[in-house]
Amino acid sequence: MGKSSLTFIPGSTDVLVADRENSRLQLFDKDGTFRRQWVGVKDAATTGRVFAVAADAARNYYVGIRRADYDSQHTGVVKLDRDWRIVASVGFGQPGHPVFNAVHDLALGKDGSIYVAETRTKRVVKLRPAK
Repeated sequence: MGKSSLTFIPGSTDVLVADRENSRLQLFDKDGTFRRQWVGVKDAATTGRVFAVAADAARNYYVGIRRADYDSQHTGVVKLDRDWRIVASVGFGQPGHPVFNAVHDLALGKDGSIYVAETRTKRVVKLRPAK
């Protein structure tokens, strides 16, 4: 496993790892036993790499994806449900969405807000949950 970002799932002993070099999300139990993986980005050279991960208590997973060339059309955040299906996304050049080009880390607020940290722009974007 190359460079990675990780998060603990609230209310669980499981650990989620965003493996940047292999463009995948992996789930391990507290003993380090592999349980599952998500390879949502089939071609990292053209679509982006799994770069960051955050999780909420309902077992929704938020995945930051970006390309090395900072292409905003292929950079953003996807939300996976507990069955690892994409149920929402923000960024990726979608009209009316924030423009991201260097997603580096994610954090979740107690109110459900998603904080997206970018390295190139040196900013943190707060995304508020839909009501």
